[in-house]
Amino acid sequence: MSKFHERLAGLIIESETSVQELSEKYGFSPSALYKWLRGVCYPSFDNLVLLADNFGCSADYLLGLKDDEVEYTANEQRQPFGVLFTALLKEKNVSEYRLVKQTGLARSKVDEWRKAASLPSAESLILVAKFFDVTVDRLVGRE
Repeated sequence: MSKFHERLAGLIIESETSVQELSEKYGFSPSALYKWLRGVCYPSFDNLVLLADNFGCSADYLLGLKDDEVEYTANEQRQPFGVLFTALLKEKNVSEYRLVKQTGLARSKVDEWRKAASLPSAESLILVAKFFDVTVDRLVGRE
């Protein structure tokens, strides 16, 4: 796992927010937050975006992929992931087949993302961002 849990803990301390306050503000269960803080797992796609928006940082910084703490402002006009993902496939001239073969992602998952039937996990976002050489923020519509 990346530096996510360390970054999250640091941002919570810097913002002088308690786990309880953050849980109540966004409807996270405290146990989920504690799992993230212990590095047991990543938050879901939506919760990752909520956390990054809350702390005003990039998702890439929060995930430990970038060391630059770039300030971000929440974008209320984000396009759905399926639209962004499909556009990126087209822009990079990559077929779903090639993405699946080169990353090991499940074909059914990639197809669901494209059709906006589901959202990728944080681990999958990291893998796809690295494959396309783009930021996670671009994948989730934050830049």
